[in-house]
Order: sequence, then structure tokens, then C-alpha cells
Amino acid sequence: DLPITCMSFHDKEESVLMGTDGAGIFISGDSGITWSQTDLGNGVQVRDLCRNPDSSDLVFAACEQGLAFSDNAGRNWRFIGLYEREHIRNVQTVACLERGNNYIVSIGTSTPHSGGSSLFYSKDDGLTFRDSLLPGDYDLNIEFLKTTVGSRPALFAGAVDFSSGPLLFTSYDGGGEFEEIFVDYVSASNFSLDLVQNPFEDDFLWLANLLRLPFLSTDS
Repeated sequence: DLPITCMSFHDKEESVLMGTDGAGIFISGDSGITWSQTDLGNGVQVRDLCRNPDSSDLVFAACEQGLAFSDNAGRNWRFIGLYEREHIRNVQTVACLERGNNYIVSIGTSTPHSGGSSLFYSKDDGLTFRDSLLPGDYDLNIEFLKTTVGSRPALFAGAVDFSSGPLLFTSYDGGGEFEEIFVDYVSASNFSLDLVQNPFEDDFLWLANLLRLPFLSTDS
């Protein structure tokens, strides 16, 4: 039995990707009936998968070992994501947000990098990254990155500050600069696990926490 951590579906083909905790990424060409292991294999802990908004053939994988990239729908992989000439490790989540004719890749790590940051963004297809700007000094574990669509596309970051508890941030420039959002959590232990946008009402967002109690926002 494989500890499955994430899955991603191609928008035009029957191809499905499955990330695991320790066995890398598996791919299926028949909608999940049969599977084969890719070259991102044993020993790799995969945390998240994200496809390019313009092409499902371009895929990013957030891994404990770093950020991996595939340009052939997940069949082959290589590690990218340099920050000051070093590969960023402990990548917990990855997101892609369209900005005009381009897209920005954002990643979050489970522990701060050597430079002190846990949030990074890239404007060159994930090859190199810069620190995201936050409204204060934090010691963050980034739990998730989620994009929303609509009249004002946004990037949300759910995080835990090791000293103060759960936090939620949003960025409207693709991850370059974030602002904090107030969330009335029941207790610091109930940090957010996921955020989902209503497909029919862009302004309705649901935020799930450890108790599975959803928080509802109607103003994005």
C-alpha cells in the first residue's frame, strides 16, 4: 500500500498523476486503472502537484527534496527551483497563477529557508525564486497555496507560525507580496487545511480546519 499525498488530472487526456510519501510519482494513462512509477521514484516524498494553467503537460511537484518539473505531462522529471544558487528543499506546496500573458510559480516550504523565508515566487517558469514579501516577521510552516479565479484572481497561503499559531495570507500580484487576513479560529491548534472556491459564486470561499469546521468568506 502506498501513502498517497496528492493527485492531478490532465484536462484533455486520460492521464492521471499520483504523488506518494516516499515512492515518488506514479502515472496512469487510462484514468487510474493501471499505474507505473515515473523516474521521480523511490525515496522521494511528494507533497503537492500543480499544472500550468495554459498547458496540463507542464507540471510542478512539491517535494521534500525540492521542486520538480515535468514538460511531458509527468512522464519524466527534473529538479529546478534555485534560490541564491541553491535548490530550495522541504517544499510543501506549489501554485501557478496567470498574470496577463505569463504565469507566476509560487512555492511554500515546511520550514524557513536559510534566508529566513518560507514563501517564494518565480517569474521564469520556476527556474529561480525570490522571497515573497510578508507584512511582518514570521517563522512559518506553509500548509497550502491556493489560487482563485474571477474579476480579481488571488493567491492564498495557509500557514502556521511556530510561535503564534495559524495564519492566512493573500496576494494579488502572484505571490510577490502578501497581506494577512483575519480568521476567527476556535483555537490555535485548528489551523487551516484547505481552501476551496465556489465554482458558481467567485466571492464564496470555504476554509477547512482540523476540526473540519468550515469558515465561509463572501468577500474573497
